[in-house]
Amino acid sequence: TYIPATRFLRGEKNNAMACPHLLGGVRWQPPSYNPTKNLFYSVGTDGCFSLDLITVTALPGGGIDPAGPGGMFGALFGAGPGQPKSSELGGAITAYNVSTGKVTAKLKTKYHILSGALTTAGGLLFTAHLDGAVTAHDDETLAELWRFDTGISIKAPPIAYAVGNRQFIAVIAGGGFPGTGFPNTYWPELVNMTPGGAVYVFAL
Repeated sequence: TYIPATRFLRGEKNNAMACPHLLGGVRWQPPSYNPTKNLFYSVGTDGCFSLDLITVTALPGGGIDPAGPGGMFGALFGAGPGQPKSSELGGAITAYNVSTGKVTAKLKTKYHILSGALTTAGGLLFTAHLDGAVTAHDDETLAELWRFDTGISIKAPPIAYAVGNRQFIAVIAGGGFPGTGFPNTYWPELVNMTPGGAVYVFAL
């Protein structure tokens, strides 16, 4: 369906706002499903964006000049007056009823979530965040019940496994080198994140 608000994507209008953000809502982040409660969960980016569109420069032999005014993409990311600031761009954990498609709960987070959603039979939802936090939530209200700070940015999704009758939650922390990449454009405090990688395992 054609959405008038996104006309600027066709080069017809500059600095228009569109939602969700260019980076999301959900891309590679694995969702989760609770068959008992018939609820589906996703995590991702929540926010809007705008772009200044600039004509690209064609090369004589074909292709686009990456050093030209519009670069390879014909847009200046972050240049438009409507470009969202850190207070506007964040993440969200969302629960949906699979039968109706209706949102049953939504929790906005400060940073967009590049990890994933993991639910357990015990009524918990786990995810991880760019600021290094691993969090557990009530799988119906999405209220945060527990938080552990790893100090390392996390993009990997949590996984669950069992040894005997004991269940464990594991996650890999190591989602990028501090001071580089998109997140620090919006959240400069992430520059201070600890570089490195580690596997954290929690017992339930």
